[in-house]
Amino acid sequence: MAKSIYEMPEIKTKDKRFKSVFVTDQYFENCLIVGVEAYDNVGYNALNTTIQRFDDFYMAINKLLVENFEHINQKTDKVRVIIHSEMRTNEYILTKSGEIF
Repeated sequence: MAKSIYEMPEIKTKDKRFKSVFVTDQYFENCLIVGVEAYDNVGYNALNTTIQRFDDFYMAINKLLVENFEHINQKTDKVRVIIHSEMRTNEYILTKSGEIF
């Protein structure tokens, strides 16, 4: 079952773009899966309108995940982030220290 980061009580954010970021209970290759897809118009605009908005949201997602890693993933030291967008689909592994693979 997926939970929106925006609705997780232990994560403090008022940025409504994060309604489009979902933490699942599924793992692939020892990485927790975090999915990103437009939940509403705010998420749609962040992901699909301009490259700059996409890049800004991409950076904000990574920052929030690293800052709140212990609340999101307590089993492993990495997450697999999958971003679905009309502009591009992006999949990468983010570590607890902020490294991207």
